[in-house]
Amino acid sequence: MMKKNSGLTLVETLIYAALISVVIGLLVVVAFQVIDGNSNLSELIFLEEEANFILRKMSWAISGASSINSPSSGQFSTSTLSIDKFEIEAGSNPIVFSVSTGTIWLKRGSNSSIPLNSAFVTIENATFTHIAATGTSPAGITAELNLRNTASKKTRSYSISSYLRP
Repeated sequence: MMKKNSGLTLVETLIYAALISVVIGLLVVVAFQVIDGNSNLSELIFLEEEANFILRKMSWAISGASSINSPSSGQFSTSTLSIDKFEIEAGSNPIVFSVSTGTIWLKRGSNSSIPLNSAFVTIENATFTHIAATGTSPAGITAELNLRNTASKKTRSYSISSYLRP
């Protein structure tokens, strides 16, 4: 009678080791992609929150604007938006948004300028366009901003438009 060998051969052991290595390698790749995707999504969410904050501040200022000081009617500026606002505390006019060295600043009257974006978001460029009044249409402002999360190289564009009250 022949004795049956129930052990693994070297070839079988190498095949199983290779299969396990491939499975572990795939799991590592998938885990890395999930972690990287989560990081990218976190950066995007942070950028969206910053943009939303800045645009809401601009919307607040523009929605009650009585006049646009800068840029001139029909013109645009890449650095400054200056407006006067109805029903605001004495000494708080003009409200000025200015962009310099990657930061957007808000200044109310003679108060000090305060930054609206954090150090983690850079304002790549901004354009403030004064929409001229025509016929029965009032003057307005369009603000276009390109923001970038400092940890990323991707730039996203945001804009807001608002018209003065007649």
